[in-house]
Amino acid sequence: FIEGPPFEFIPDALVTSVYPNMGPISGGTPVVISGQNILDGDSLMCRFGDEVVQGRWISAGKIECLSPSVDSAAALIVGLSLNGVDFVASQSIIFTYYKETE
Repeated sequence: FIEGPPFEFIPDALVTSVYPNMGPISGGTPVVISGQNILDGDSLMCRFGDEVVQGRWISAGKIECLSPSVDSAAALIVGLSLNGVDFVASQSIIFTYYKETE
C-alpha cells in the first residue's frame, strides 16, 4: 500500500455553446463559452481554430475569452482547456469571423 494525496477523478469538460458566435476578424470580441465540468484554474485556455488565448473563469460552466485576430473571414471550431494542454471541442460549436465593412 502506498500512501499519498487522495486521487480525485475529474470528468472531461464539455463545450455546449458560445455567445456571441460571431465577431470581426480584428478579434477582441468577449466570447462566453458554456459547458459542463468547467472548473476554475490558472491554466484556462480557449482555442479558435488553431489560435489559443487565455480564458477567464466566470462561474460554474462558463469561461470568457477574447477572440483572437485572424487573417480572413472563417468559421472556426471553438475549444477549451482546463490545463492549458488538453483541449476539448465539439464540431458543432463554431465562431464565425467576418470582415469589417469600411
